[in-house]
Amino acid sequence: MNLTEYKRRYGNQDAATPGWDAIHARLDDVYRGQEPKHWGTIIKHMLGGPDPIDGISAYQCTDGGIDHLHFITYGYTSLYYDEDAVGGDYSRFGFEMTFRLASKLPPAEEPI
Repeated sequence: MNLTEYKRRYGNQDAATPGWDAIHARLDDVYRGQEPKHWGTIIKHMLGGPDPIDGISAYQCTDGGIDHLHFITYGYTSLYYDEDAVGGDYSRFGFEMTFRLASKLPPAEEPI
């Protein structure tokens, strides 16, 4: 995507979260609308907060026949409107961390 397309798609710089939206859209494809448990920071890193990431989400999963939680970070890539990130090979560090933690999952109607 070039800068012109980026500006057209994410015109409201104060509210635009293209990186966050991209991560969420991919996870929504994988977990079919499951609402994750999310933990966020009080003050976002971009606003001077002390935490290196803005949050982490956990999804219930049973892939491989093992009950587990799939955790995904938000903040190692550029989450918010950032014209400097457009067209580059990667944004910020260029990755998010993900890990799976074996856990007995609550019934589907009870969120984690």
